[in-house]
Amino acid sequence: MKAAGKGFWKVSQSNEASAAHGGDSRNALRQINETAIAAMQLFHGHKQEQVMVRIAVLLWAIGGTVLAGIAVMTVLAVPALAGHAMSYIPYAALAGFIVAIPVAVIVARQIGKTGKTATH
Repeated sequence: MKAAGKGFWKVSQSNEASAAHGGDSRNALRQINETAIAAMQLFHGHKQEQVMVRIAVLLWAIGGTVLAGIAVMTVLAVPALAGHAMSYIPYAALAGFIVAIPVAVIVARQIGKTGKTATH
């Protein structure tokens, strides 16, 4: 955040200087570009792994709920399983949450790869 703040200050100063000296817009655009690069670097590097873990956990919470719901609905909809629904529902919900773990990790990695190619 500090780098982005310093970059913003530079942009503000360069805009004031540009206005005073006839409007050198290339200098202002260069400063804005440097500020954007500094802001993107905050989300990459050693902190990127922490961000990917957070994204994976968020995806797991959502995906696990969806897959657990699908599994529970399957138990209730299949007549052969519906007779023992009280004993099968906890296992179906647990299976949905467990299956969602690798799915969330794979999707988070794909999001990370997309972010790397977009910024470089």
